[in-house]
Amino acid sequence: MKCTVLFLSILFVFTFTSTAYNQCDQLIRSNFLRGQTQFITTVERDLVVRGDFTYRVQLVSDARGIMLKMVSVDGMLLQRGDELILIDQTGKRQSLVFTERGTVTNNNNIPVSENFVSLSIGDLEWLSEVRIPHFFLRKSHENVMRKISVHSSRGGEFQQMVRCVLEVIDLDHIAVFEPAQITHASAPSSRPPTSTPASRPAGTTPSDDSEIQELQTEFVQTRERLRREIEAEHKRADEIKEQIRQQVAIARKNKEEALREFERAIADERAKTTTEVMRLRAERAELIAAERATSVDIRDSLQKYLTAEMRRAEARILDMRFRAAEEVDRIRKDAQLAKEKILNNLEEEKRLFADQVSNVRSSAASRISEINRELEERILKARLAADAERDVGVEQVIVARENAAMEVRRAREEAANAIAKAELDAALAIESIARDVIASRKRAAEEKALVTENHQSELLHLRELQAREREEILREVEELRASKLAIGINNRAEVAALLEGHRSRMDSLANQQQTELSQLREGHSMKLAEARMLSETRLAESNSARDRMTKERQAELDQLNEQTEILFQQKLRERKQLESAFLDWKKEFASMRDSMKAESLASLEAERALVVERRAALQAKKLEIELEHKRLAEEFLSEEEEIRRNHLKRLESINARVAERLREVEQMESSQLASIMEEYQLEREIAINEGREYRVRLAENIRDARLESLEEISKIRQKNAIIIDSLESELQESRTRNNTELNKLKKDHHFKLQAERERFTEIQQKMLADSDIQLEQKRAEMERIRGNFLDESQRMVSELHNRRMEYSDSLNRMEIGFVEHSNALRLRQSHFMDSLQGVYNHQRLARMEMMASEREAFDAELATFRDLRAQGLDSLRRKHASEIQSLVNEKRKVSEELLAEIQHAKKLADERVEQIQREEVMRVHEARKIADREIESVKQSTAESINQIKSELEELKVELERLKADRAKLSSGGEPPEGMD
Repeated sequence: MKCTVLFLSILFVFTFTSTAYNQCDQLIRSNFLRGQTQFITTVERDLVVRGDFTYRVQLVSDARGIMLKMVSVDGMLLQRGDELILIDQTGKRQSLVFTERGTVTNNNNIPVSENFVSLSIGDLEWLSEVRIPHFFLRKSHENVMRKISVHSSRGGEFQQMVRCVLEVIDLDHIAVFEPAQITHASAPSSRPPTSTPASRPAGTTPSDDSEIQELQTEFVQTRERLRREIEAEHKRADEIKEQIRQQVAIARKNKEEALREFERAIADERAKTTTEVMRLRAERAELIAAERATSVDIRDSLQKYLTAEMRRAEARILDMRFRAAEEVDRIRKDAQLAKEKILNNLEEEKRLFADQVSNVRSSAASRISEINRELEERILKARLAADAERDVGVEQVIVARENAAMEVRRAREEAANAIAKAELDAALAIESIARDVIASRKRAAEEKALVTENHQSELLHLRELQAREREEILREVEELRASKLAIGINNRAEVAALLEGHRSRMDSLANQQQTELSQLREGHSMKLAEARMLSETRLAESNSARDRMTKERQAELDQLNEQTEILFQQKLRERKQLESAFLDWKKEFASMRDSMKAESLASLEAERALVVERRAALQAKKLEIELEHKRLAEEFLSEEEEIRRNHLKRLESINARVAERLREVEQMESSQLASIMEEYQLEREIAINEGREYRVRLAENIRDARLESLEEISKIRQKNAIIIDSLESELQESRTRNNTELNKLKKDHHFKLQAERERFTEIQQKMLADSDIQLEQKRAEMERIRGNFLDESQRMVSELHNRRMEYSDSLNRMEIGFVEHSNALRLRQSHFMDSLQGVYNHQRLARMEMMASEREAFDAELATFRDLRAQGLDSLRRKHASEIQSLVNEKRKVSEELLAEIQHAKKLADERVEQIQREEVMRVHEARKIADREIESVKQSTAESINQIKSELEELKVELERLKADRAKLSSGGEPPEGMD
């Protein structure tokens, strides 16, 4: 049986433990250790559920300690300073205060208020041991208290939650809840001990001296006790005043430190900005001075050299133009003379052709007339013979003869017609042959004259082109020399050597062209003489010799025309090639110039866009800093206004409580005074009725002592009120002084910020203006250099073109000379033609290689110049970008540091304000508890004193009854009692 009971009890204990453990698992949501702090969170449970409101509770343990979170759904708003008063079954009260700010949210238009109260381990143990049937919520600001009942099942669930937290809690890792320490005076003693005898021996009465002595002793003790209370109140007032002064001094010190730190940061930033700006200005001034000095030197040297070269080039061009004009005039005169000779020869050839045509026509007409006459005679003879034979024979003979005669006649007529036709055809053929010969001679003469005229005009045209191209080549050479000079001053010796080589080659080519031209002129004159002699001899020859000569000359003319056409086509192709090459080079040069111009414009536009972008970024950063300053100032003003409002509300609540306390004390004093007067009147009436003066004096002395004590207390309270008023006035003065100082500091700070902003804007505008001026100067310098470069390039291109045209003219003249010389001496000088062609090809290849090398050198120098210019622009752009980026980064870094410091200071201030508010709430709560305890002790001491006075009165009444009995006995004649004198 015992074993069964033991087993059942163990099973019951195990079941209860496991049930409780399972309940704890359900109630505790999280439990973990972070660092040296244990974090515990339970689930929310409904403590009170009504139709119109609900209260929930939750236990939380974190760095703040153990907290009880209460949630009010459509109930009372839980604010800082409100009290939660818990009452157990025995009536024990535990007052807890809400220390946090409290949050209020709306859930479907239903207000939900949350706040926390701090709990100690003792509070948890008390809540785990008792049930809470009801609790009170007290609004400290509104002085409203509401009683709320708790259902037993919900109270048990809350008790189980507290027990579960106590089971899992680790005291070594829990933040200890330390209520604010309140300095207060110790509660005075209830009353001084009095020695009142419980009973007196019969027949004895106290002496007046002993009673007066006791009353004086009681008066002295009461006065000492009141003095101690007054001193304690003085000490408390001094401590409060000292605390307020310390808080004001700390706040003022923190404010001054923050302002000094801010001014120090502004001064450091200003010094850094000033040094950086001065450094940038010095570097930029040095760079501009060096660039200006270099550009001035280069510009002066280039200007001098270019001026001298331009003068020399103009003199040479004028000389060449004059020579070309003289050459053109001389060539035109020679061409005019040759043309006149050719026209005279043509007129002679035309006259000879007309004579020959008239002779041929007369001979052809006489021959035709002779043939016609012979034909007519033959026909007449045949007709006469036929008539004679027709009369001779008979009819058959006549018919046969007639037929034969008709046949003979017909045959003879046909033969005669055939002969006449043959002769006529022969005569016509001879006439046509003669006409063709004359026409061919005429065409040959005309073609010869035309070829000669074309040759002269082509030669004149080629010479003019040669002169123009020579001028263009000279101009191109000069421009190329100037461009090379502008690109690199170090290549002057090479350019001079190249120009000397060009000049020597040009002189040699001019001499060679002059010699070849003289040779061509001599050959042409010799050819003309030979042609004239050949024409005269051929005119004197016979028709067969004329025909042969005509055919040979026609063949020669055809060959000459073919060779001329071939050479003309070859020259035309080469000229087209040269023109296409020149156009390609011109297009390439134009594209290169346009690309350089586009690159320079693009770089300038990019720099301008970069400057605009940087200016916009600076403006945006400035606006952002101003907005941040404005926001911080607004936040500072709002926080200051909120702290001022809270302080005013707290002062008003303290004043209201002090006034209420003063009213209560005055009412108590008035009630005590009324009770003292009533007792005094009662004692006086009794003493008058009994006829004892010492009791009247004793009552008067007691009344005077009590009145004096009340007056002393009222004076002390008046002094306290005066002290409190002085403290309040001092606080108000300090607040006003702080406000004035704060406003002054704000104004000074605003003026400083405004001056700093204006100075920063002025520096920024000055820097931007300097950068714009420098950009404009660099742009103008680049435009001038590019213009000089383009002018020199154009001049050199024209000079090259002139040289090329001279070369082409010389080539054309050489080709014409070669062709004429080869036609004149094609049998004897074929090897010379080959050698000349080889020399020409060699010179042409050398000339092409030289032009290609010069063009490559020019392209290389141009590419080098472009690379140097691009590198300089890129380095300058990178340098400016890096400097501006460093300035922006430093400014951003300083702004971020200032913002971080401000935010950190704000965070520390918020935390400090929150901590001070929590401590203030706890201090007020503890002070209220201490005041309640003091009031309770005062009430008990007052009740004890009243009870003591009542007991004394009872004793006095007993003594009075005894005295009355003794007096009655004396009046009846009995013996007086023992001890009566």
